[in-house]
Amino acid sequence: MQVDLLYPDPAREAELNKFKRLIQCPNAKMIAVQCACGEITNTYSHATNVVKCNKCNKDLLVPSSGKAQKTKNASKIRELAE
Repeated sequence: MQVDLLYPDPAREAELNKFKRLIQCPNAKMIAVQCACGEITNTYSHATNVVKCNKCNKDLLVPSSGKAQKTKNASKIRELAE
């Protein structure tokens, strides 16, 4: 099986563990979370603390063992551009 090490397949690289990739990089990203009140809050996808809305002070994300889980108050999540 021939593998091009100079130009690896992006689809295959995305499936690999972060330590087995040709260029190691974390899986976490910066994300934008929109509250039910309409306020948008930027945060880390693997947040270790509870993320609250800046306007109404409701919980948006709660930490779990990996990625932070969104609550019923968080209506939309999108990744921010790198």
